[in-house]
Amino acid sequence: MKIFIHITVFIFLAVTAKGQTEPINLKELGLRGRIKKITLYEYYSNPKETEVDSFRKPGKTEIMIFGEKGNEQSDVDFTPDGIEGNKTLINYEDKDKITAKLFYQKKLMLNFVFKYDSTGKRVNFEEYDSPNAVLVRVTYKYDGNGNLIEDDTYDSLNGNSKTIYSYNSGNQITETNISYEGSQGVDKTLFKYSTEGYLIETVSRGDIVDISDGTTIVKYTNFDKYGNWLLANSEQIYKIPLLHNLNHHKTIIKRVITYFD
Repeated sequence: MKIFIHITVFIFLAVTAKGQTEPINLKELGLRGRIKKITLYEYYSNPKETEVDSFRKPGKTEIMIFGEKGNEQSDVDFTPDGIEGNKTLINYEDKDKITAKLFYQKKLMLNFVFKYDSTGKRVNFEEYDSPNAVLVRVTYKYDGNGNLIEDDTYDSLNGNSKTIYSYNSGNQITETNISYEGSQGVDKTLFKYSTEGYLIETVSRGDIVDISDGTTIVKYTNFDKYGNWLLANSEQIYKIPLLHNLNHHKTIIKRVITYFD
């Protein structure tokens, strides 16, 4: 299931109409405040567990660092033993172009290039491997309110796809539908908000015929004084049981946020 490719995996970037670059995930998830650092601790259920033990060592730790203008500068994750895994370094070349490099255990793996139009909307994304062969290319379309309504993805490894975005009257994203070239199935994600406008739940369903497809429900709770969630509970229910007759997988994400003010 492809959900928010290059957005939730790598916390990347949009440029506002004022020309200030900001991490796109902060905007989409409605994060507030002048964020300096985000640390994520992920805890996973074992194959035969029905609940997650969040008192043991986290399965993954991720640290994101931001500049005073809201620009994300780096994103690095660590194994339970503290070994560095993926590390992304971001370079703000100018208001029309942003580049980033992804390292795995200190070895360069991928290069990313984001391009923007004169109003600050991202119009093109490209992903290269180290020899500069294009692996992924994405183009974007927007509505009159500046909301992203469609992206078209060329993916040399996983196949081409198109994502359609829907919004409510408050310009909050309410639904995404991802269709794949050569397939009748659609991956759908629904977004639910509180009366305060906070994102509190996403429900994702994969309709492509694949053993890993199913339903993923993520619930966000424990909001801080800025309205940012500090705890997320995720459960994935598979269509077909996997190893050990596992037909579900649970994850708890604890988030620690520090601010400039």
